[in-house]
Amino acid sequence: MTPVVAGVNTFSFYILDNYLDGRSYGRPVTVYAARRASVSAPAVPYGGRGTAKVVVQDARKANVWTASPAGITVYLQRQTVGTTRWVTLGSAKTVTGGIASIPFISATNGAFRAVLASSVPAETLISPAIGAVSSAVVSWRLAPRTAIRGRAVTYEVAAVPYDVGALAQLQVRKAGATKWTTVKSVAVPTTRIARFAYAFPSAGSWSVRVYRPATKQHAMGLSMAVAVAVK
Repeated sequence: MTPVVAGVNTFSFYILDNYLDGRSYGRPVTVYAARRASVSAPAVPYGGRGTAKVVVQDARKANVWTASPAGITVYLQRQTVGTTRWVTLGSAKTVTGGIASIPFISATNGAFRAVLASSVPAETLISPAIGAVSSAVVSWRLAPRTAIRGRAVTYEVAAVPYDVGALAQLQVRKAGATKWTTVKSVAVPTTRIARFAYAFPSAGSWSVRVYRPATKQHAMGLSMAVAVAVK
């Protein structure tokens, strides 16, 4: 049989004898509610602070899920891409609505999951894993806003963190154009400082930015666009 309601129940057995006379036997049984948990977390720039949301629900009736009670301790774990180890980042207790909010610091791509007590004593519940997305950060260190046509100017960005094989690409767009054009591509060094020398081919209003393509460890990063007046 399959219980349909959680709580204190009684399972009864009715036994018939050869004379069609029967006797009922009852046995009290505790039926625990099924419990489930789901995690959601935003993509956060490397080194930034994000908050994962864990929703915990109990099924006190068959196929009817409701918010779990407040006070359940939920642990947030992260698995770094390319590894099999889960590391606990922090914990929080559920509030009304069965929701636990757990802050984390963005470090790498990988996966998140929640670990908490099941409704069954001494059992642990692990939620399905979701993707953990950490985007690279590209910030200007040197960005001249004026230039002379045909004369190279130097642009410099900090592209963090350092990933083996990471690239930084200088992109330009002249006023009126709709697409960005990649004009320089360099490997991000271990210093994380990428430099570009570029000569604008014509006078006018231009914009420049630096794009860092995604790696296995981090999602793509993009600097702010800077306006450049070329004479």
